[in-house]
Amino acid sequence: MSQKEYVSSINKVIDYINNNIDTELSLNILSTIANFSPYHFHRIFKSIMGENLYDFIQRIRIERAANLLLYQPDMPVTEIALNCGFSSSAIFARAFRTHFCMSATSYRKSFSKNRKINSKDCKEQNKPCHYYKEYLVTPGDPNKEESLSMNVEIKSLPTYHLAYYRHLKGYQKGVYNQDITESFRKVENWVASRNLFSSTTLGIGITYDNPDITSNDKCRYDAAFTIPNDITEASGEIGVQDIQGGLYAICRIEVSKDNPFEVAISSLGEVVDYLYGNWLPDSGFQLADKPSLEIYYRGDEKQEEQFVIDYCLPIITN
Repeated sequence: MSQKEYVSSINKVIDYINNNIDTELSLNILSTIANFSPYHFHRIFKSIMGENLYDFIQRIRIERAANLLLYQPDMPVTEIALNCGFSSSAIFARAFRTHFCMSATSYRKSFSKNRKINSKDCKEQNKPCHYYKEYLVTPGDPNKEESLSMNVEIKSLPTYHLAYYRHLKGYQKGVYNQDITESFRKVENWVASRNLFSSTTLGIGITYDNPDITSNDKCRYDAAFTIPNDITEASGEIGVQDIQGGLYAICRIEVSKDNPFEVAISSLGEVVDYLYGNWLPDSGFQLADKPSLEIYYRGDEKQEEQFVIDYCLPIITN
């Protein structure tokens, strides 16, 4: 089996973990999905992901719980623990304290104190979080060099059927990443080689992690293009998945094509900060427990002189 086939098998497992984080995720179950023996699967997973299976699942569960603690403030801690796959609140409490060096309740309270608390060996507990209001460039703020003028639109998006390439090298919010561009090119070449592009094809980036919780090197990103629903299998490192539709808060970024792509990515980072730090707390909505989307429009769908991205924050009503 080739390296690309190994990656494809591991991607299927990661997709299963993402969609079933609240269920039993045993080695036997996941190795069966990957079609490997438990022994070989464990070794292959670590060689590709850089961490063993148990540590990966535990980290994803804890970091998802941390996100829910911050952005669904009315959800009880015990409910969050169970929704993230912990069998009891006591087990969750021990795991959370080990990871973040504080209790889940204290972590939630830290949100109102405008502090960033992450898991980097508990060494950055007092570093300001970009998602909080006083650290943002806000509309009409005379003390900032620039001001953001952002319109947020609430829309219900459909389910997207996608071909994707999973970028596993991490990224930094608002910073251009050449590897992610290459990831999009890989998917684009796969889609183009099968004549699957149409006038309605969208490029979509899928972000699974909050960079203010997850360390940059472990932030996950899928580069994807929409494809016809009858395409159910891909090949090699390209996979197929559905991103379920729902309600999103959408902020549009329009950048002149005369500017470098890095300008658009920098603007994207500002939009993320604005939506989380300014818009969401005052909106009456809560963050939904699913990935955010970056929708990239092809040139023939919009004005040619502009580069257009919709950043889509998944939300639910209180």
